[in-house]
Amino acid sequence: MATAVSNPTISTGNTTGVSHRAQNKINIEKTSEFVQNFVAAPVCAYSALSGTLSYLLPNYFDTESELLSSSAMWSAKGAILVNAIFGAYDNGCSKNTPGTLGYLSDFIVSFVADNHNMYTLRGFGSALDQIPGFLEVLESHPEIKKKYNPKNENDYKFNTYPTFLDSAEKTLTGVKIVYSDIASDFRNKYSKSGLFKALISPFSNVSKNLAISSTGILAGVLTSFIPRLNKVGAIVRDVFGLHADIAVYQKGDAKDAQGKTRNSKLAYNSSGVLYTVGTVLDFVYRCTEQTNLNLFAIGADRLGAFLMALGNAMDNRDGRNGNATTIIPSTSAVGDRA
Repeated sequence: MATAVSNPTISTGNTTGVSHRAQNKINIEKTSEFVQNFVAAPVCAYSALSGTLSYLLPNYFDTESELLSSSAMWSAKGAILVNAIFGAYDNGCSKNTPGTLGYLSDFIVSFVADNHNMYTLRGFGSALDQIPGFLEVLESHPEIKKKYNPKNENDYKFNTYPTFLDSAEKTLTGVKIVYSDIASDFRNKYSKSGLFKALISPFSNVSKNLAISSTGILAGVLTSFIPRLNKVGAIVRDVFGLHADIAVYQKGDAKDAQGKTRNSKLAYNSSGVLYTVGTVLDFVYRCTEQTNLNLFAIGADRLGAFLMALGNAMDNRDGRNGNATTIIPSTSAVGDRA
């Protein structure tokens, strides 16, 4: 059951007072918007531009620039770092455990990865930083609504966390529920429609898609550390990453409880498209090793990651402001249960 909290105020010499929580919200919003608009956006844009040019010039114009290639690699690292700081700060302020861990893993990757394994190692962050979106969609699940049903406006909702431990507990609960649904649906589909339909049925549902893709991405990244299986692991990461990319786009189409478009729609839709472009390009790179195609891929991925972080920030902002709404998944994105 969600926990009720008090709302203390600071005496300001007037009759209104200022809430600690309200002041914290204001500070978080100002910091996030500054980093988002004046740091993350230009760095990610430059990473995408330099990555694109570093691929096009040697492959289509017979002009190769070591300076541009080096610039593309370091700007990609910088974009990962900036997104990691922005995302970790925003998710940390919301006590969102998987989101914070995902962006912190990107922070580490920005220092240890090279241009060959950067996209693959980003899989740790990709698998974790999409979980906040997974939980946002899962909020409308009947079992979640039954277990986390606020009794009054001061109670914490499913996607609002008083502590990191509360966030971790809700994440584990959500994952358990979704995988239980996947197993149950597989048995039902297999008995009625055969193996093929049973295997593909989870991918028409946002929450199931994200759960499976996160697991597959992590499996691919871990496999890439095994000698002689690094290419196989990278390809597995890309294949499951594509499912995640599609689910991110689908999340943008989800409506709120009143059937209205959410503020984060454009951010998630655009992120899903750019993530898909990056994943396809990296898959082609693993198969062909075209010059600097990996930098082109990571550039598209960085723009997608920025927009994903922006979407997360919008959802976190709604949660901090008490405006989090139950999600009604779009019929094209999900089945009858989110």
